[in-house]
Amino acid sequence: MDRATRYLNLLRNTHYGLAMPSGAAMNYARTAWGQLTPAVASPPCSFPLVFATITRRCNLHCSFCLWGAPPSDWKDYEMSPEQMEALLATSALQKTLLVMMYGGEPLLNRDIIELVRLTRAHKHLVGLNTNGLLLADAAEDLVEAGLVDVQMSIYDNTFEKLTSVIPQVTHLFPLAIMYTMTSHRLQELGKADFESLFNVIAFCQQAGCASVRIALVWETNNPGTQGETVTDTELYTALITRCKERFPDVVFEGHLSTHHLPTGHFTVFFQSPLATGNPPRTCRRPWLTAVVDAKGNYFPCCAATTPSPVGSLTEEDVDAVINESGITAMRAGLLGPNLPLAPQCEGCPLLDDSYL
Repeated sequence: MDRATRYLNLLRNTHYGLAMPSGAAMNYARTAWGQLTPAVASPPCSFPLVFATITRRCNLHCSFCLWGAPPSDWKDYEMSPEQMEALLATSALQKTLLVMMYGGEPLLNRDIIELVRLTRAHKHLVGLNTNGLLLADAAEDLVEAGLVDVQMSIYDNTFEKLTSVIPQVTHLFPLAIMYTMTSHRLQELGKADFESLFNVIAFCQQAGCASVRIALVWETNNPGTQGETVTDTELYTALITRCKERFPDVVFEGHLSTHHLPTGHFTVFFQSPLATGNPPRTCRRPWLTAVVDAKGNYFPCCAATTPSPVGSLTEEDVDAVINESGITAMRAGLLGPNLPLAPQCEGCPLLDDSYL
């Protein structure tokens, strides 16, 4: 399933717009394709996609995690139904199309079923971003509560365990797989002719997954500073070429792939590598997305969760928070090729926004 078909599937789950917040579809279209300014109006413009960080805990310890280790006061970041209700009531979410349950590992939040049910009751589409290790036991209850979109991350140290989880859930919802790749991991894959990645793709296709996305990430959890992402375009091109030879019946999207008509067939998406020099700046995430935690703390995108949040959407003036000077400067730097980039955008592998 390619992106266009995924979006059509999400639209179908709203009864083609009848069961979504008023103006949500137009809000998405205006933000995704309209003219942008450094400031975001709220209202009338809400964030089309909100990552609700319902926990900071995780059952993995990935070196490239943008959140880092859970804080000592992690209990204060476990989102409750009451906190979700307060978040959904803010003007920043009045026209939100999709709320993604996010973490940490969101399945560790014991209230997740109620959080999904509550969010869907407000007519938002509900998604889940998970490492999948706990998904099998909760999947049917999540679907009954209103979950419609699942993105599962696969890592080399979880793939074997997930081979028993994935076949149990692919009949419940379109399952989009994300395979995370650092620059170092690309080098390792190249030494073995990319076979371990091909094994993941082959399994996901056979198990009935909708897609596999190759996600390029920083080597560290310090985006924009010490981080390094994939810039070895020669090796990355070799990977894509070998993958297309290995899977001639698969639909390919993204880097070095041609446009095609929407399709429900299994799709592999390759994110564009970070260009050197002055990379393209087509990123719209600070306008399209918001990352919000249990305290209402706002971050402009999932790749800019540090440093500290600029304010709380549930406890402070929404306009002042989302248009804080540092955030508007961040947006301004994305509006032209010769404008200064904000520190959190320097070296970001999402600058060309090739997936969202």
